[in-house]
Parts: sequence; C-alpha cells; structure tokens
Amino acid sequence: MVYNIEDLIAGNEVTIQLSEPVNNIEESDLEISRVVHGYKNMFSSDVGIAPASAVYSCYNSIIGYPAWANESDAVALVIINSGTSLCTGSLLNNTAQDYRPYFLSAFHCIDISPRDGFISAAEQSVAENWAFRFQYKTADASTYITYNQAYFRAAWFNSDFALMELRQSINDNRITFLGWNRAETVTGSTTCIHHPGGDLMKISFDNNQPIVESSANTYLSINFTNGGAEEGSSGAPLFDLNKHIIGQLHGGSGNGGCPPIKVNFGRFYNSWTGGGTPSTQLNAWLDPLHPNNTGPMTTNTIRFPYIDGQISVCPYANVTYSVVGNPGNYPVTWSVSSPSIFTLLSASGNSATFRMTGTTPSTERISAYFAGITINKTVYVLFNSAQLGVYYANAYINDNITIIPPPTDSFNSYSWEVAQQPANGAVLNDKGSTCDVRFTQKGTYTINAYGNSGCATSSTPTYIFVYNVTSPAGSYSAVSPASMVVAYPNPVSSALNVEIKDNTATVEGNIASAAQTSTDNFKIRLYDEHGNLVHHTHSKKGHKTHFSVAHLKNGIYYLNILDEKTEKTEKQQIIVKH
Repeated sequence: MVYNIEDLIAGNEVTIQLSEPVNNIEESDLEISRVVHGYKNMFSSDVGIAPASAVYSCYNSIIGYPAWANESDAVALVIINSGTSLCTGSLLNNTAQDYRPYFLSAFHCIDISPRDGFISAAEQSVAENWAFRFQYKTADASTYITYNQAYFRAAWFNSDFALMELRQSINDNRITFLGWNRAETVTGSTTCIHHPGGDLMKISFDNNQPIVESSANTYLSINFTNGGAEEGSSGAPLFDLNKHIIGQLHGGSGNGGCPPIKVNFGRFYNSWTGGGTPSTQLNAWLDPLHPNNTGPMTTNTIRFPYIDGQISVCPYANVTYSVVGNPGNYPVTWSVSSPSIFTLLSASGNSATFRMTGTTPSTERISAYFAGITINKTVYVLFNSAQLGVYYANAYINDNITIIPPPTDSFNSYSWEVAQQPANGAVLNDKGSTCDVRFTQKGTYTINAYGNSGCATSSTPTYIFVYNVTSPAGSYSAVSPASMVVAYPNPVSSALNVEIKDNTATVEGNIASAAQTSTDNFKIRLYDEHGNLVHHTHSKKGHKTHFSVAHLKNGIYYLNILDEKTEKTEKQQIIVKH
C-alpha cells in the first residue's frame, strides 16, 4: 500500500521513523520525493499555523469543552496549495456505516482560481492534493494526524458544499465520523467547530434558532453569541441540539471575527439532493443503501473501531477479544499473525476466543476484518524463562543504595530476597521494581530479584546482584549494566521514570557518591509504533526524570536517549498498559 504524506512542520529539523510489523520486516520502501522549505513563517502566532492577527480573545479553545470531544475528533484543518490557503471540514458517517472517509467542506474552498461558481479540472486537481490535519487542538505536533490526497466526489455552488473522499482509509481510533440530520426543519441552538485562520481548533455557539435565508432557501443564518469565525473556518460543520451536522460554513460578516457576527452555513437539507446528480448531491454518497431517497433522516457519530481485550497473555490461557465499533453489524473475520501460537477456538458476532499455546516470550498480532477494513491488536505472550543478569560491585558499610533491574517486556513486578549473608548483615526495603539495601557488616551478599509476569512468579531468580562489602576504608567501584539508561516501570500505566546512570564514582571519607558532569546533557524522546513523537524532554547524567503516559493508548513505544556529548543514541522499548 502506498501512502503520501505531506504537512507543514515548524523548525529546521525533522525526524522520520519507519516502523514495520514484526512479521513484515524489510518489506517497506521509504521514498522522499520532495522537501519544500517555507520562506514564510506560518507559525508566527506561536499557537498554530494562524498569523498573530487571526487570534482573537473571543475564541474558545476546544480543549475547554470536553462534551464536544467526540464530534471534534471528526474535524480537520484543510491545508491547500502547500499551505497558501486554509479551510475546515469534517468526516461524515453514511447509512452503510462502513467507515468510508467522506469529507465535507465548502465549494468555495475548491473554486479559488478564479472564483466563478464553477470547478475546473485544474481546481479539482488541487483539491485532490489537499492535506487534512485532524486532532489539531494543541501546538504539540505529536498530537495531530495528517492524511493526504482525496478523490473529488460532489459539489454544488447553490449550497456551497464540496464532498471529498480521502484516498487513505482511516485506521485511527482517535478519529470519528459525524452523524448528520437532513431534515428540512431544524430547531434550537447551534454549535460550530472550526479552525479560524488556520488556528488551533475552536468552538462557537449561537443560543438562538438558525434562520433559513437566500432566495432558494439554501443557507442557514446564525449570529454567534459566544465565539467567532473568520477565513479558514470555511467548510466547518454546524451542529444541531443533538450534535448532528446540519450544514457547513459558507461565509459571514462582523467585527473582527468576534460577536456581533453573522455567519451563513450551506444547508445540509438542500445539499442532500443538490443539483439532482451524483456529482452535485450528498444523497448518492451518504445513503448507498437507499438510492431512492427513502433512507433515514439522521445518522449518529461513530468512532473508528478497535479490538478490546488483554494486551498480555499467559501460556495455555483461553482469551476472548471483541470488536468495539461495528455499528453496521458486519460479519467479522478473525486472523492471527502466528496460528501456531494463537489458535482460534470460536467466533460469534463481534467476539472471538483464542487459545495461547506459545511457551516463549513473543509479540503477536490479532486482526479482525469487516466492512472492507482491518483492525489489529498487538498482544504480548508472557513466559518467565528465568533469564539471569549478574552484576558485581564492591560496596561500603552502613549506607543505602538502590537496585534498579533492567526493564523487560515480560515482568511487571518483582520480589526480593537476600540469599547469602552474614547474620543480620543486610536489610532489604522492597519497593517493587526498586529495592533499598542497607549493609551493616562485611561479607559477600547475593540479592535475588524474582520477576512476576502476571502468569506466575519465576521459580529461579530473574536477576542476581552480588555485593562484596569491605571495610569503610575500602574503595567503591561498580560494573554497570549494559545499559546506562534505566526506564521503569515497564510495562507502565501512569508515570515513566527515566534515570541516566552515572557509572563514575568517587570516595569522600566513608561515603561513595556519583560524579556528575553538568555538561553531560541528554535528549529524551518517546515515539509511538508509527514513529510519531509523543513526548520530549532533557536530562543530565546522574539525574532522574519522570513524565506521564496516562494519556497514551496501550501499545509499544520507543524511548530514544541521545547523548549530546558523544552523539550516541540508546534505544529502549516501552510498553504502555493501562
């Protein structure tokens, strides 16, 4: 499958990372066909693409209105002509509820050169190369999703609508498809979600009932009572009281984008039958089940489906997985990446039960196919294989140290014991993935850590730490683990801790302390399995830092730590599991 990616990115550096499924290694081709260096700063407002003049105090950030999160997940900023023009639009559901990515915007967003009420072949070609930026709600580039290119489906000047179909299937659960209302009569207050001037997503409200206007009654007129709109908002969805789309923004006039401002929206009711042909109406595309216009008056907003079930599985266990989001109740076909490890026992409707027969740690994929789409879930096969890691250190008497075992995909907790010691020579304070140890006598101590994967606790030590305790006058040295970066817990559900270990030690009397060098700076970057940057920060050698991953969805992530002094990068795999 070929994907064409194009977007505007602020800054002078771009990181491109290609991630492949474990069963399709080295089957991808990555081609960079062109790089365009912008001469104009499209990010001058420091909050988005919008210029500073486009940001008004009356605008309401969508972040402050969580009740509209479901609907806003269908709205996208439209980037036209490589960023020289901007509009807004939204994905629409259809009566087949098969997740075809139909995208509604405004006729005049295509009819640009010249604006003559007709769409030429050249204008259509430009529209078919639009970029669609979803989840553009914050300035953090790791949060938004961009799709490129679409097929022109229909447009009608009279109600100023344009319908496109994205060429790439939507396969992200963060995106929704809007329900609509094609009824002639609409009552109650209305709401609009949009990108004014290309700014971060905003929301505006009108507490009054919309007024039908124009000689052909093809527009709904409203007066915002809270929020505003301007260029770049064109094509934005207008919602009724039930959060169904009833039109798309055509234009308006007012005071600098803020109330009092009158705004007109192309009427969904008129666009439904439009000019009477498939290329000038919505009906032919959004109601494929009822070609005679006898279908439902409304549809509801739906979210792209996902597979619900355990992210980790124990050997010989029976596990059930279910498709969440199959409103059309299409038959589901299940498959697995390794039939020899996962055996399908039964399937009924949206659910299937598998038996896990693997006996070694591995990463597998469960897939469900329906309505022409395939959704996947990554599953980890857990098995305590009692892998041993042995570390030696000379330590000192009567002080505290912290043991942090290297992270592993299979273990989510640990138990600790001192296997060999002089009487009362060491005291353990078990803290889960870490353990404080206090030595009170000379001797050789073997400290065992037993890993627990959720299947069982290992019968033999997962990690062994051997400490030789000498007199207070003795020196302190340590052979560090292979990794100088420790990230824990792993799997992680809320906060990930990252420690840049300093393996250089000095002696100050009876106290051993790590030598820290202020010039040893590190860049910490966390990427998802698609190579999208989801978090970034900085740290120094000998320091610990932590950050939240509670907002991230379950799955595999990649932690990259760049030593700015040596320019070497260490990589670790992180599992987020809520």
